[in-house]
Parts: sequence; C-alpha cells; structure tokens
Amino acid sequence: MNEEHITPETVSAEIDSLEIEVEGSPEQVAIREDSQQQQIESLNEWKEIIQHIVGPAVGLLAPGWGVQPVEIETLAGAYAELLNKYFPGGAANMGPELGAAMVTVAIIGPRLKMPRQLPEPEAGKDAG
Repeated sequence: MNEEHITPETVSAEIDSLEIEVEGSPEQVAIREDSQQQQIESLNEWKEIIQHIVGPAVGLLAPGWGVQPVEIETLAGAYAELLNKYFPGGAANMGPELGAAMVTVAIIGPRLKMPRQLPEPEAGKDAG
C-alpha cells in the first residue's frame, strides 16, 4: 500500500481481505459452521441413544449396582464421542437396522424379568 492512498476504506478493505485469507471465504465459513453444527447434532443423537440403551440395561441386568442417572449420562457422553468418531453422520446414517434394534430393546427389554409363560390354570377350579 502506498502511504498517500491510505484511507479508512482501504484499511477496511485490506482487513477484510486478510480475514478471508485466515478464515476462508464466507461460503467456506458457512460450510465449516454447518459441519460443526452437524457434528454437535450427531453427538447429541448418539448420547440420547446410548442413554436409552444403557439405563434400562443396567436396571435389568444389575439393579443392585445402584447406577445413578448422572453416571449413565457420563457413560453416554464418553461413548457418544467414540461412536461419533467412527459414525459421524449419527444414527440416521446407520440405516433401519439400528431403529429396529432400538424398538426391539424398548419393547422387550422391560419384559425380560417377567415370566415368559402364562401361569397354568389350576385343576379343579371352575372356569366360569
């Protein structure tokens, strides 16, 4: 820049040019921000899924352990980061298999401790 032509407008234009060099174009910034938002949404999705699986599983398999909700949240946060690393698109990109497994666990899971057979009717009692 020539010192004779330094004006607030030229300084502002030069700063804008440097910002684009550092941060990228507005389009690149928007793409990067969108990607970051998708990562956060994916992480939250994984965390919620894990909480819905681990909470009931611990309650069924080890109720005596007394695992607290905050501990389940901590586990979910740790494993959500791991799953998000290998499956960054979230569960939606896993296909219908994950949805089917989740529904199966949600329906059958709470019933695992229940008897699987109906009690036999006692002999000699009147059915009517």
